[in-house]
Amino acid sequence: MFKTITKLFSKQKTEEKVSAITIYTDETGEVFVDLQIRDYSDISIDHLSSLLSMYNPAAFIEVNNVIKNQCRDSGEEDLHQKIFTKFLEKVGTSFFLPEGKKEINKPCIKPDEMI
Repeated sequence: MFKTITKLFSKQKTEEKVSAITIYTDETGEVFVDLQIRDYSDISIDHLSSLLSMYNPAAFIEVNNVIKNQCRDSGEEDLHQKIFTKFLEKVGTSFFLPEGKKEINKPCIKPDEMI
């Protein structure tokens, strides 16, 4: 019984974060986006793009602007391109279309309307 209780209170090994996105506000209500990425490996970029794919398009654009600015400020413009490319591979370009218009290759005029 005592072993079970000590296991509950003992420190367990915490796993290292590969990537993380934290959104918070300060007392004035200003919104901040904190990004963490372990390294610039393909695995880290893939995990970050998976997190980004959970946002709706409007929120993604805001978070993407933060990533773009952080990459530009640190001189890593190609990192932003890698992240955005991996993101598009995951969600596709239809991610940015309005809800009712998810089909890109649908013709504007149907063949039977031409007669």
